[in-house]
Amino acid sequence: MRIPRRLPLFLLPALILAACSGAKPGEGEPALLPIWAALSPTSVPVTNPALAGPPPDTETCRDRFNQWRGEFGTRAIANELCLEVPLGALAARAGVPVWTSGPHEITASGELVPDLYEVGSADFGHYNEAFVEWAINHAIVGEDRPMLRAATQPVYDQYFQRLARIFWTARQRADDPAFRAAAAQYEEYLETGGVPAEHDDFQGGFTMNIFRDASESWARDYAEGTQNDWEAVYEAQTAYGFWVRRERDGTAEQFERGLRRLLMTYDADWLAAA
Repeated sequence: MRIPRRLPLFLLPALILAACSGAKPGEGEPALLPIWAALSPTSVPVTNPALAGPPPDTETCRDRFNQWRGEFGTRAIANELCLEVPLGALAARAGVPVWTSGPHEITASGELVPDLYEVGSADFGHYNEAFVEWAINHAIVGEDRPMLRAATQPVYDQYFQRLARIFWTARQRADDPAFRAAAAQYEEYLETGGVPAEHDDFQGGFTMNIFRDASESWARDYAEGTQNDWEAVYEAQTAYGFWVRRERDGTAEQFERGLRRLLMTYDADWLAAA
């Protein structure tokens, strides 16, 4: 079976570092394989029935994921899959809540609320460790499956390679003084909700640019294949913020282990040289 082309944003970290009401996956088949199949430019074998539930319409998808650089980074993949992959169906496959606290919830109809762009506070989704473990175990579909790895390698190369490398590099540069200085301000923001006095009052500008200096020193090296090398800098900024939030919710080491497994499966030569 071939899943139609088009991942919800909340699952992307698990996929990069690293889901249906209805029939369970076939024996031995990773529960998140349909996502890889949906992105595949060739045929990826999937025995699962299609994910149940109606997908959002085009306007809903674009409103949800196309804000603030929706053409690249994790949001670009979300835009690609939103029309075909219902959020509620994916979340139900885990059998555990996605988050333990935070502003997000998934309604019975599969809507993610509140809107990702409309969250106006420093609150964020604290991932459930059980969900993270499940997502990692089911997202790296080619691990220990050579034929499936070969079939999904083009998907990794096209959609996940740059992001995986950037997220890994950001994690390994956690002791960089430029990052530590920015992280202290970002931590203060997450704690109080207030933008530090030395920054302007535009909250979006602070959260998007606080890690820019730390990212500029290395991220452009990952810009091959982008229309503008600033895309890689932006993705590095979001990676730094992701790791700070994961330290706060206690899942950073889980995600790092999952990301290492993903890289070992699809990008082992790069990881060995990194």
